[in-house]
Amino acid sequence: MSTFFRWLCEALVALYFPGRSLANRERLPKSGRVILVANHPNGLLDPIVLRIITGVRARFLAKSTLFSNALWRFAMGSFGVIPVFRKQDAAQGEDTRDGNERTFALCRQALAAREALALFPEGVSHADAHIQPLKTGAARIALSSDAELGGVSELTIVPVGLEYEARSIFRSRVLAVVGEPIDVQSFRAQYAADPRAAVDALTAVIAERLHGLVVQASTRAVLDGVARVAVWTGDPALRDDLDARHARARTLADALATLEARDPAQAEEIVREVREYDRILRALGVQDPWGLEVGRVRLGTAIRVAIELAVMAPLALVGALLSWVPYRLVRVVAHRYTQNEDVLGSVKLLGGMIFVGLTWVVQALVALFVLGPWYALAFALLAPLTGYFALRFDEELALALAALRHGWIRTSRPLLVARLADRRRALADAVAQALDRVEK
Repeated sequence: MSTFFRWLCEALVALYFPGRSLANRERLPKSGRVILVANHPNGLLDPIVLRIITGVRARFLAKSTLFSNALWRFAMGSFGVIPVFRKQDAAQGEDTRDGNERTFALCRQALAAREALALFPEGVSHADAHIQPLKTGAARIALSSDAELGGVSELTIVPVGLEYEARSIFRSRVLAVVGEPIDVQSFRAQYAADPRAAVDALTAVIAERLHGLVVQASTRAVLDGVARVAVWTGDPALRDDLDARHARARTLADALATLEARDPAQAEEIVREVREYDRILRALGVQDPWGLEVGRVRLGTAIRVAIELAVMAPLALVGALLSWVPYRLVRVVAHRYTQNEDVLGSVKLLGGMIFVGLTWVVQALVALFVLGPWYALAFALLAPLTGYFALRFDEELALALAALRHGWIRTSRPLLVARLADRRRALADAVAQALDRVEK
């Protein structure tokens, strides 16, 4: 049962984020003992995303409160999660040291058995524009395990930066960037002489490596502006390449941070221009500014897309009838339950498993009692299949409508398109000039 539950969770997360990219795959060790350390921007989805993208079937550490009831204990146990006892979760006067000593012992046992571990050293999921100060747990586990294993340790810490295109949007994309591995053995002598200093030194190195992987900014608004500029001012041929976009966004974010220190007024003006340009595009229903200048759609392509939509339509209609109400209900309930962006995706995924899954079960049971077992089996098979076709139809239709919208704007309002293109180029020039001044 645990294996099936683990497979189901990973399959659902893969469905949630169909576009997954891994940069610097070659940095992942092919052998030895491994601890993955990553930033934590997206709640309960981060551990599963990390497992899927890297292919490392790591055991994770999670706050002990997630083991508070039988359902959560089963879920955590399915992934071999190890509990962490945080001071902020403890009752008044409760000592968490004994619990965490057991946690550290379990981690050392796992590493001794060559089971990979994965930690989020920020200690909390968040939607802030920058990485939070790191806890020392990852360094303490790594150094104590290395000391216990001695000369056969071969323990490596691998930093991974997670970047979500839209963390709470269903069917969006995610990028994992693997950083330079950290050889724990290089801290062995320092740990023998002064354990606390070694832990602090290793934590500082982990923080430095993670900071170098993740796009950061002074505020969330500035970070969102950097992401937009990275798309709009880069090579249009690479706008769908998450790795290339990430690299450009990091360059822009670093330059903008320097510019904010030197000339905050100019930095704010650039961000304001980006917001205003984005507002105009959204008012026109345009998501991609490069789409305004894409050439006309070929007749053959239009016919192919129309045929695909026509073929999918019947199954998509059945899927919509069977699953539309719970699918929409998940979105409403999730937004009422939380406004925190870093946990919204987790709530949506869990809500989808509950509401959509229960709906399918009820439909199958109704078919069983009203129509018979064969109809119940048909419902059980058709519901997820047609639900998937409904998703695909919705995505393909949205793309087709966007292409039509761009084509209509280009045809009916050519002067507006020209002005928007000129404004985007002017924005790109302003960013380039600011970058040049910063680099000089």
